[in-house]
Amino acid sequence: MQKKFWIYDGPPQYADLKLPAISSTLSIGHILFFFLHDRSVWLFASRNPGKCVSSWSNTARRYNLREINHIMVSQSFLFYTSVKKNIEINIEGYRMEKSGGYIIDREILIAEAEIVFAMATPMPDSNG
Repeated sequence: MQKKFWIYDGPPQYADLKLPAISSTLSIGHILFFFLHDRSVWLFASRNPGKCVSSWSNTARRYNLREINHIMVSQSFLFYTSVKKNIEINIEGYRMEKSGGYIIDREILIAEAEIVFAMATPMPDSNG
């Protein structure tokens, strides 16, 4: 049976409705992939996915950057910033020059992330 690593896969405008902020003293958070209209992918780690999406959208409007087309949000993980760093190591070869984004096929990205997720400590599903 395959583990459920992804709790949201859809348009950005519903992230704050589907995913409440995590209010815990532990280092727990989500991994987010933002798929932009220019086909780049940006990787984030956040305790509050809705706020992360909103922040990107505001910054994009202010600086004329690409808007988010689609997002994926992982289940919550303990030491989520370390999870993000390990995914970044796995996909380093796809990083765009002079940018924090990546040009990578969605299936490859998901496979590389799930390798890390399988080794990380997931938290109980609180958003399902």
